[in-house]
Amino acid sequence: MSLVLYTASLDLTSFYIHISSLAIHTQNILADPRASLMVYETWEDGKDPQSLARISIQGNVEEIKPEEDRFGDAKLAYLEKNPQAERNFKLADFRLFEFRAESARFVGGFGHIVDLGLEDLREVAREKG
Repeated sequence: MSLVLYTASLDLTSFYIHISSLAIHTQNILADPRASLMVYETWEDGKDPQSLARISIQGNVEEIKPEEDRFGDAKLAYLEKNPQAERNFKLADFRLFEFRAESARFVGGFGHIVDLGLEDLREVAREKG
């Protein structure tokens, strides 16, 4: 389990991460592209962390190489959400990846669990607009 910065595609079916080749999580996804990404509600002091809304997304990760056409758009989207990470794009050991969702499980707190497919993620994106 690792903590990474990310940005989501507009339809919430892809997530972009920019991570160091030196990190064990990068080595793991290069060896096996299956991965899980968890996003959770901001924790507030005094609130039970297990009651936080969260989503665990299962999918596969693929590197986006700098020479690929999609690299520029993915980098721009990533930096729009994470401007503090711009310096990392100048470091040789950092790589940009696309995490492609296949399924997800939303937990809205104790006893509120929903399994989601890609169309469900797209619907959430449309509703959030």
